[in-house]
Amino acid sequence: MAFDMFGLFSSREQKAERSILSTYVPCSIGIEGLPAEAAEMLQGGLYAVTLPSSQATTPLAIDTLTNGLQQGSRLVLCSPHAQSLVAPMSALARDHEQDSSAIALMQIDSLVLSQPSRNIWDFLESLEAQKAQSADCIIYLNAGGLLATEVRSSNLRQLGILREWHRHHRCTGVFIMAEETHIWPVLVRHSKELDGLAGLMRDDNRMTWRINHWRASNTVLEDARYGMGSRQDGRLFTLGLHQQPENNLRGAEDAHRVLSCWNPARFGQSTPVNWEIFDDTAELMDEVTKTAIAATVILDHYEMQAFEVLARQVHKLRIACGRRLKIVIHEVDDTLNYQQEMQLYYMGATRLLRRDLEISECFRVISSLKGQWFWRVIEPDFDQFFASAQPTESVGYQTPIDFAITAEEFMRVSTNTNIDSVIVRLTLRSDCPHLTALDAFRPDRPGIFITNDNQYLYLFLFACPASDVDTLMGKLFKMEVGSLFAFYEIIVLANEIGQTLEKIRYNAEFVGYTDYSEHLSQALNARIDPTTGSLL
Repeated sequence: MAFDMFGLFSSREQKAERSILSTYVPCSIGIEGLPAEAAEMLQGGLYAVTLPSSQATTPLAIDTLTNGLQQGSRLVLCSPHAQSLVAPMSALARDHEQDSSAIALMQIDSLVLSQPSRNIWDFLESLEAQKAQSADCIIYLNAGGLLATEVRSSNLRQLGILREWHRHHRCTGVFIMAEETHIWPVLVRHSKELDGLAGLMRDDNRMTWRINHWRASNTVLEDARYGMGSRQDGRLFTLGLHQQPENNLRGAEDAHRVLSCWNPARFGQSTPVNWEIFDDTAELMDEVTKTAIAATVILDHYEMQAFEVLARQVHKLRIACGRRLKIVIHEVDDTLNYQQEMQLYYMGATRLLRRDLEISECFRVISSLKGQWFWRVIEPDFDQFFASAQPTESVGYQTPIDFAITAEEFMRVSTNTNIDSVIVRLTLRSDCPHLTALDAFRPDRPGIFITNDNQYLYLFLFACPASDVDTLMGKLFKMEVGSLFAFYEIIVLANEIGQTLEKIRYNAEFVGYTDYSEHLSQALNARIDPTTGSLL
């Protein structure tokens, strides 16, 4: 069998029949001194915590199980290494004067972890076959592979499936896993699928328990930090709070405030009573960083303003004021492109007001933002954070191997920033050679590049929603698209893009291709105006 239970609940059948209305025993993360709002877990909630190494995960799992046993919880521990945990779990049960069946151990087959998209349903069926859904809490120890966290995974589908399963059965689930797998940034991007996300950070011999968000019985804790200590056996305990939680819990008195340099009175509109108008951006920024918690701030974007300046302002406010601040970008005399808009959201912006939006509609949009929270994680170093959102300057023709490598880098940027990028597979007309289409290719910005195999052309379009492809295609080739291609297919989903890149790489290595680099380089040089250096 793929799954083996080493210990079963006593009276398993009886407990499997318990009503959803029966008493639920609250479960908590096993860190000594952690307050209830940062440790308790909701019935049917799904949580994830990360630690620096796999050696640190087992002590936390044992302490979490200990908390559950003390409360009389029904517990399941799922792990790819369940057999090695039989002895410590039996000892734990004895220490708390519980029968060995108080903790159920379940082995997870390595095949499930390597191919979760194919086996997640089999895994859940096995959980139900063992009546694991009758537990109060299931701990997934070092089983992060169940979440299918590759970059090319478009939406962590497995995470959504698990979340719905736990909610349906009203059984709490918590992943305890090592950050050595670099899983934290992926989980942050999909934090809405989790009821809680927290992890241990090490910095200069200091340990900090960071909470991205955590839902307890009556609170939502946001962006909190707790100082941590560790005992010789690896058990964690709380030293104190690095960041006071008052501003992280629901309930802020300034949610009605709107702070802006944009004055509607200039357009014949009366200024709402809850608006505060400032003479310049510096004065506005100073007031917001000093006083705002859940207010709305409006930053203006001008044609002459460098984009990086605006991005830095957004980042500064988000870092200084936290997740409850609403940061609105107002286009004054210039329009932000799609890539810039998504990068501002990445930096911490809440909403964009287009320059052609009626003032009355602007008021409605701003009013609708009350109560919204910003969910993405924001790194404190702006320069490094901003650089992570910038793609390379790749453009034009590339060999298939280079194309695959470059596209993967662009997809990492796309995933980080939630920017849509696509691959277009181009099927040439029978009377159109590869070289004819490649010679007609005229990319107008970085992030647009092309390659070939012996059958197709492949076009990568960074920061291009699928809805814009048809329009863009007409601009990228100097000849009519219909005269070059019989048809083309737009590949959108990240996992399908990943599969396409793997196929391109495979065909290049084992099937072969014609390298047009030298010819296209000569053609490009011939198109450069020797006087101006610009393309003809």
